[in-house]
Amino acid sequence: MRTRNQLKLDRGVPKVLFCDNGREFTSQAMDLWAYRNSAKIDFSRPGKPTDNAFVESFNGTLRSECLNTLWFLDLKEAKHLIEAWRQELMTVVLTLLSMTGRRESSLNLNRSKTNSDLGTGKLGPS
Repeated sequence: MRTRNQLKLDRGVPKVLFCDNGREFTSQAMDLWAYRNSAKIDFSRPGKPTDNAFVESFNGTLRSECLNTLWFLDLKEAKHLIEAWRQELMTVVLTLLSMTGRRESSLNLNRSKTNSDLGTGKLGPS
């Protein structure tokens, strides 16, 4: 809940939360938060990861390029190293956007993320 409340302060309440059917998204706490904040929850179809292809792609990249290659001694170090990886990823994404003539705003990117946003997959379109 802490991360959702921080995102609410940073970016406002989303109209729709698009989620898979994992335990973290099907809880009563998530449902109550969405209700209290007038946000709709839209679940992907079970067994259909292509319903949320951007997040699935990000999760795969995070896993293969960051989590599977780095060792963390504690949570503080993990947050630091994952944030460094995220900053590097953003540099690459922004470079590719500039090479294709697209602007940062076309993907609704937010470079001022905090450590509480790590692992949320919120690098792309909202």
